[in-house]
Amino acid sequence: MKLPLILRGEGYYRKLEPGIDIPCWTIDAVQAIDPRLFFVWHPYQVLYDDLINNYSGSIEDPRFTIGRQEQYGSDLIFGFVLTDGKGKPKIDEHWHLWRLCDNHGWAHILKLQSTNYDYLRIFVDRLFLQAQVTNKYGTRGWNRFLRTEQVVEQEMKEKQAMNVFQDRSDENRFLMRKAYENFQRGIINATNPTKDIITSFPGQTNRSRIIRPLTDDEGGIV
Repeated sequence: MKLPLILRGEGYYRKLEPGIDIPCWTIDAVQAIDPRLFFVWHPYQVLYDDLINNYSGSIEDPRFTIGRQEQYGSDLIFGFVLTDGKGKPKIDEHWHLWRLCDNHGWAHILKLQSTNYDYLRIFVDRLFLQAQVTNKYGTRGWNRFLRTEQVVEQEMKEKQAMNVFQDRSDENRFLMRKAYENFQRGIINATNPTKDIITSFPGQTNRSRIIRPLTDDEGGIV
């Protein structure tokens, strides 16, 4: 996959090899969703603006740019390279998805975290959903969808936490009741429950025995 002419002459860029770097079905699906989407190789971690091109702006209002940065070789860099504090660039080495916005610049979409099939399937489905919602309701509609999704996700987390709490309460109820009854009768010393472990090996005529205290998971309150 070649990048558009807008970037020619700006520096060297790694060309995407379909079927080797990223499966062909993923590339085809992405191009079908939006032909202005392109995979770009990021050798380093970078900072970038919402919309980025090769215009650096004024001294008073500098911008992150796309272009070759001599101190980092001839690679085409999308943004400002982050360093480790000693001048050495932080490595990224992932494919990123960028969108060409009507020849005015590029917008970052996401970082491709994996080329695993399951991950790519979710990535393509999510990208298709975003395109559908945005085409019908616009960018604001997609933002509202994301906020609604976050609310639902939070509610699900809270519900799961309550279910876990209830399960643990049910599991601990008998032990708590027994402990309370012992407390009422004045039995307050630790019972120090133990577990017998019998160890052996092939051909052994006798068995060795180890006695150790029970852990919480094995017999105590969860």
